[in-house]
Amino acid sequence: MARRDGPGVWWQLLEFMGMTWPGRKGAPPPPDGPPCPACGNPTEVGEDGRARCPHHPNATIDPQG
Repeated sequence: MARRDGPGVWWQLLEFMGMTWPGRKGAPPPPDGPPCPACGNPTEVGEDGRARCPHHPNATIDPQG
């Protein structure tokens, strides 16, 4: 039997009772980079793979954390 993407009759009954359909999980959020040495906040990893702090763009960030 093929897998169905949506709720069936039983899920519709459970939704009527107050439960919700779990659906599919979205893509995981991008991982945080190492902490910024200037402020300690997690950095953002760019498309090139380098970590950058949005508040301190000139900070030297250690890739190992």
